[in-house]
Amino acid sequence: MIFNRVAGLDLDLPANIRLADAPVRYPFLWDAARQDKTQWPGFAQNGLDVLAMGRNVGEVLGVFAWFHPTGGILPAPDGARHVEYLRGSSPDFVGLQKLETTIRTLGSPKWPEGWPVRRDLQASGQQIFNQRCAECHAERDAVIPGTWQTPVRNIGTDPKEWNNLQAMSASGVLTGSRQPPFIGDRLKDPDTTKNMLANAVVGTVLEDLWENALPSSKRKGGMACGRRSTPICTGSGREKSISNPPISSRLTPTRCSNNSMTG
Repeated sequence: MIFNRVAGLDLDLPANIRLADAPVRYPFLWDAARQDKTQWPGFAQNGLDVLAMGRNVGEVLGVFAWFHPTGGILPAPDGARHVEYLRGSSPDFVGLQKLETTIRTLGSPKWPEGWPVRRDLQASGQQIFNQRCAECHAERDAVIPGTWQTPVRNIGTDPKEWNNLQAMSASGVLTGSRQPPFIGDRLKDPDTTKNMLANAVVGTVLEDLWENALPSSKRKGGMACGRRSTPICTGSGREKSISNPPISSRLTPTRCSNNSMTG
């Protein structure tokens, strides 16, 4: 759904829409903030606030938010194609950060208090976990402090979602843009749907930071008080305008282990 929405509907390229035929299951939310990779194929880096915001922006672009990027006349500073990612787009950064903060407070289910515990079965279960499960599911420190390693490997389950990520799609207005600027690869036409989603997410997050987090003397023009007014659908058939505070006002430099303790 996310890839069809971003690559097909949002870019107005219906030929990019493909049959949604990958297996679907809602993931567990508890402890998600402590994993160093998220999403079922494990392609999303995780553990810092800005990474969590990127993950959530990608998800909301694919299901609820409007995303209508436009191509600029002049090239970007790094010579790539300039794209306006936020104009006509409606991610609610404040709401996403609130949800992420709330998810961090979730813990895995506990054994109900008062229920009897079979110590012999408990010891047997621990032994089975150590022998058959711990290689992938034990808590091992990852590079980002406060996160644990999430091994990504082919274990023989259905690879349909990963294969769908590699599907080639027309890039439309995003063709030739580079995210992150200077160090990212220019988006080809066609390119993989995964690269298109990554381009859209990184471009949206960085554009907000560029326009709102930098000193006023270095910000891009056209902004009022560091906020962007964005039309959103109210569900009544009419539109209203909202102003989204910049990402920088919600993100903190802390790592997930320092928060009150995301997908």
